[in-house]
Amino acid sequence: MSIESSLYRRHIALLILIGILVISVLGVCISLLIIPSKVKEQVEYQGKTNVLFIVVDDLRPALGCYGDKRAITPNIDQLASKGMLFKNAYAQQALCAPSRTSFLTSRRPDSLHLYDAGSYWRKTVGDFVTLPQHFKDHGYETISVGKIFHHGIVSNKTDDFPYSWTEQPYRPPTQEYRMKPFPKEYLDLYPIGSMDLAPNHTIPPRMPKISWNPWTDIRERDDVKQLNVSFEDKPYGPLPEDFQLLIRQAYYASMSYMDDQLGKLLQVLEETGYADHTDIVLIGDHGWSLGEHQEWCKYSNFEVSVNVPLIVYMPDIMEKKTRRPFRYEPVLQYTSKPNNNSEQKSYIPYPPRFQTDQLVELVDLFPTLAEAANIAVPPLCKLYPSTFCSEGLSFYPLIEHIVTDPWIDFAWKTAVFSQYPRPALKPQLNSDQPALKDIKYMGYSIRTSRFRYTEWVRFDNRLFKPDWAVIISRELYDHENDPLEVNNVSDEEEYSNLVIELSKRNKLGWRHEMPPGLFDNPPRYGVY
Repeated sequence: MSIESSLYRRHIALLILIGILVISVLGVCISLLIIPSKVKEQVEYQGKTNVLFIVVDDLRPALGCYGDKRAITPNIDQLASKGMLFKNAYAQQALCAPSRTSFLTSRRPDSLHLYDAGSYWRKTVGDFVTLPQHFKDHGYETISVGKIFHHGIVSNKTDDFPYSWTEQPYRPPTQEYRMKPFPKEYLDLYPIGSMDLAPNHTIPPRMPKISWNPWTDIRERDDVKQLNVSFEDKPYGPLPEDFQLLIRQAYYASMSYMDDQLGKLLQVLEETGYADHTDIVLIGDHGWSLGEHQEWCKYSNFEVSVNVPLIVYMPDIMEKKTRRPFRYEPVLQYTSKPNNNSEQKSYIPYPPRFQTDQLVELVDLFPTLAEAANIAVPPLCKLYPSTFCSEGLSFYPLIEHIVTDPWIDFAWKTAVFSQYPRPALKPQLNSDQPALKDIKYMGYSIRTSRFRYTEWVRFDNRLFKPDWAVIISRELYDHENDPLEVNNVSDEEEYSNLVIELSKRNKLGWRHEMPPGLFDNPPRYGVY
């Protein structure tokens, strides 16, 4: 059955289109959460809006619309050219299960007691309402295709069905394709001779040992094992440079393949007549290191691991007068470099229609989508939270402000937060993904508009509490002068007062960085 006939048969906005690719050492997968109104006529009569929520695994903002000059991502860039791009969006932990559970419940890892993939929140901390569950409770059909919740114990081995979903979530049988040949033509978009190393591809001299991740999952590959790369002591055995280039090439190829699938998805949305009434959100569940700081994968508090792409398209307010239709652009028609091949065009990215530097977090998505759909917005969680509350803040008013009154100041968050656990003071085999029982330290990171400050402290894995009195290490990166986070200035005298202040704000947490009036805050600290 074709996608189109399935759509009309089911009378929902969009049902299935999934792209999954594994190239070389990594996979980028695109998954969908569709929250549609039941019939098109109902949308037109009642004004109910469908929601298409696209979650891309391991996606960093290495996209054309984010200014990456190498990336060939015409379909994502087209989405950004119609919507709003958030430059400073952050995941709460750079690991799939905690991050996805966090933004689907709008709770932070400490509130979920989840830092690995070993527990199901409804059985351990509370029957917290999820984003899709909330829409389902308000008359929406909710459909999960691919990877929305992380599979396994963390979602009760059911992807949280039946609580969150109208029907059984669909996960395509991807494993049977693991050893199949990959579409090499996407690799050809990025000739290996055009690739380069990460600009900060060595370990920073003042980086604490505890903050570094040993990318164990890459080391377990047979081809990497043959390299006999050690991580017992600095410099932790860097990969050969030619191997690094292959990984970077594969990542970009995976992104272009994913972008091609996304373009087909948006084209079907257009052809079936639902694009006029569908809000679209595209995110990465966390970032991804491509050799920066001599790290690979995720598993850290560095900017490349927690900064994620976030693109929001709401046709009712962003293209209110004239909506331009989506048009699928085959990725393979382009080349990343000018050449004499008349059949290929050099790719020039679309600029975003709207963009903002304001700090946002993935925990903000739940209240934002609820407000946009005009259903109950979860209130901010108090110190003793209820089953229906949020540890994020709706940025729907921010979107409206940027679209209508961008020249007027807007009160918003002054910082965002991420964290990552470690089992030991220096890298070991389980440093990337320690089980809860092995977690002994936690790195808490606060990101302001200019600085990233991280404290590594002792952590009680039975009480789920940090011991702020025992600070193992500090990191401070000045993004105005050091956007690549190479120079840890936490010990420099000129930053000493700032370290004291950011340490205090980091400990006080997210509630104290909200706009005035949302909480009875103590006197606010300066904005940096």
